[in-house]
Amino acid sequence: MSRRETRPRPRVEPLLVNASEVASMLSISKTTLWRLRASGRLPKPVRIGGSIRWRTTEIRFRIGEGGSNPGGIIRHSSWPNLETTTS
Repeated sequence: MSRRETRPRPRVEPLLVNASEVASMLSISKTTLWRLRASGRLPKPVRIGGSIRWRTTEIRFRIGEGGSNPGGIIRHSSWPNLETTTS
């Protein structure tokens, strides 16, 4: 009898990430993350019920544009192509 070979599944990146995951992606503490959010230097998060999430594409774009230096995080208003309006 032959064993059925299983192929590894490709890693699927989530569309939304929580504060801990964003802080990890930017190599900053959660406290710094909340300070940056309060000052408007992060992309606008998405609220789902009582949860706050950020779009992975926006965070990845930010990392590609300027690295993970928290002082250099740009305001979300300068990201017009990535923001969507919800009705």
